[in-house]
Amino acid sequence: MMNNQNILVTAIGSFSADIVIETLKKNQYHVVGADIYPRYWIANGGKVMRFYQVPLAVEEDIYIEAVIDICKREKIDFIFPLTDVEIDVLNRNRKFFSDINVTLCISSYE
Repeated sequence: MMNNQNILVTAIGSFSADIVIETLKKNQYHVVGADIYPRYWIANGGKVMRFYQVPLAVEEDIYIEAVIDICKREKIDFIFPLTDVEIDVLNRNRKFFSDINVTLCISSYE
């Protein structure tokens, strides 16, 4: 039985993504993945329930728009960003996520 909480894991092509995805799945979460590269270029692309290709996080406005769209589409509860640049961008845009009841699983901006 699946947990009814949905988690977006970003940068699923990164080194730490495999253990994050496996641990979340082991605990019965619905895991959605995102990365800047196409799904078929990423070994972990087949390990997530859904996959989205997103813009570079340094393209802040379109990156945030894409992540918000994923959150709404997939009814995301939590975001686990796996790279520093994404953490910085998401931290600067916390309000957008709190407005749609999505928890960023990162330290506060301060």
